[in-house]
Amino acid sequence: MKQPQQITPVGTKTTMVDVWKWGQELERLHTRIAPRFARPEPRHRALAYLKGIVSGVSRKNGWQLAEQAGEARPDGMQRLLNSAAWDEGLVRDDLRAYILERLGDPQAVLVVDETSFPIMYHQKSTLWTSKRICFNQVLLLFPYQGSR
Repeated sequence: MKQPQQITPVGTKTTMVDVWKWGQELERLHTRIAPRFARPEPRHRALAYLKGIVSGVSRKNGWQLAEQAGEARPDGMQRLLNSAAWDEGLVRDDLRAYILERLGDPQAVLVVDETSFPIMYHQKSTLWTSKRICFNQVLLLFPYQGSR
């Protein structure tokens, strides 16, 4: 089972004001990237997706993110990521600029770590047989260490 991650320094207490400020920052970020979405539905869903990603939901998959957003099925979240009309490159550029504005530090270090690990599972092909399927999951990590 995945261990919970500590996102605030140990020993500090999160206040309602902190939570309110985080929500305001998320809204500010969304306002910045919203024009990159062609239609209002994916624009609104993008905010729900961001809220789900930073929420306390233990698994960040389509079903859980959809449920966090109050949706009955994951179709909308999947459509946002797979087929909605939005400019991924400009969203990336907006996010990069936002992060540099908030966390920018000339002495900071960004580490790119590409990790892969095998995943194996059994798929039942008939009543009497099953086949073992193996593939690699690739995970990209971008830890950023700065003074802020």
